[in-house]
Amino acid sequence: MTTAARPSLLDRLRRPPITAAVAGLGLVVLAGLGQLAPQPTGGIVPPTTEPLASGELVCGGTMATRTVVSTVSAAVVPTPAVAQGRATLAALTTKASASRPTVLAAPGATTTRRLTGVPAAPQLAQARGSFAAGLAADQQLLATGGAGRGLAVAPCAPPVSDTWIVGGGATIGRLTQILLTNDDDRPAQVDLEVYGPAGPVTSSATTGLVVAPSSRRVVRLSSIAPGTASFAVHVIARTGRVSALGLDQVAVGLVPLGLTFLPPSSAGTRLVVPEVPGTSGKSRLLLLAPDVDATVSVTMVTGDGTITPVGLDSLDVQAGKLLTVDLAPGAAGQDVGLVITSDHPVAAGVEVTVGERRKFAELDAVAPTAPLTDPALVSGLSAVNGTQTVVLTAPGKASTVKLELFASGSTTPSWTSTQHVAAGTQSAVVVPLTASTRDAMLLVTPQSGGAVYAARRIDLPFSTGHMLATAALLPHRATAEVPGVASVPGSSVR
Repeated sequence: MTTAARPSLLDRLRRPPITAAVAGLGLVVLAGLGQLAPQPTGGIVPPTTEPLASGELVCGGTMATRTVVSTVSAAVVPTPAVAQGRATLAALTTKASASRPTVLAAPGATTTRRLTGVPAAPQLAQARGSFAAGLAADQQLLATGGAGRGLAVAPCAPPVSDTWIVGGGATIGRLTQILLTNDDDRPAQVDLEVYGPAGPVTSSATTGLVVAPSSRRVVRLSSIAPGTASFAVHVIARTGRVSALGLDQVAVGLVPLGLTFLPPSSAGTRLVVPEVPGTSGKSRLLLLAPDVDATVSVTMVTGDGTITPVGLDSLDVQAGKLLTVDLAPGAAGQDVGLVITSDHPVAAGVEVTVGERRKFAELDAVAPTAPLTDPALVSGLSAVNGTQTVVLTAPGKASTVKLELFASGSTTPSWTSTQHVAAGTQSAVVVPLTASTRDAMLLVTPQSGGAVYAARRIDLPFSTGHMLATAALLPHRATAEVPGVASVPGSSVR
């Protein structure tokens, strides 16, 4: 049986779906509320969907220093559906001396900011009009030397009220920070629920954290639970919303062992990690059942099919205690995706160590992500930044995905590839960047078939050893759900 192709992004923008928008990571929406008809009999007005009117993405991982270069890029998807609007990339700060925003005024426009030398403010990408459905922004840290040597990459994300960050530690030589960024003009109040291998961590330093308007607050986990080997952190905004991201650094004395972002994710009973890089080092799965004991099964998705390694078919996860599971024996050095199934909600993350010798060590972290229900856009691609590989994982049914590479400012792709991912397999595609490539963007669009999950991997050879960074591809949203309200008989609801 042939599976019908999914509607294009253009079709979705022209004809907003009548069903509720898919939940998950996406743009923060300020959708216009249309007038609703009077409800003569009273009751609850059901949710509706509206085209995006505006959106924002927070790049909170800009931690540039004398030895760390921070790069932030933004782009507007180069499709006819994104025809009118305006987008900007600007420093998130209340200082009057801040640089002027960079304006993206046309589909296919891109911009990149390179921040170095001094601590850098977070960056904020904003869009309005149809540009809101096609805005993407990405952030990267690169340190080629010093104790913080390493490579980290992550998509910029919208502010949220609830998320998980799993990974990091507070042992000697390890610095894990939670970066909380508030892009609103009002303060946000945040609680952190912190868990370790021994159970929940109680501290007055984790409750009632105030993040000032247009600012970032950095929380060091070593100040909360020193000596703890691994963490799971539940970020809950009690008032306002924040963008949350982890930053993990490991060193022994002056010998660097890696740098990585710890991506935010959601807890659930079925989680998919699209890519765990195969390395000569270690890979560890961290699992937390926050409320009740859970029984978890882990399936690996490879290029040849799915496997359930011995010992991963049934894992007992005690409530509130972070469990570490060695993935290396089952993965056997190859790239794999993970499908994590549980009888009760769990939070998860994966830590990867590259290299066998300390001077060549690198750290990477991946987390569960949402499927590509809509296209995903990656900005700021350059051959100078290393080999870029897109990994597509179809844990259920087979899927077809289209990849398009655009030069900055162009609406015509310079390279197109259609990938057919067999059911229960993983497929890797190297993006053909050339030495002249600057600020290119990659559009990844699901075409047909079952759910597909995507990530990109950067491999950067360097004189001091191989550098590696992995990041999930997040789908755009063309519509937003407008909540229903209670109606009063004889009145109009607006």
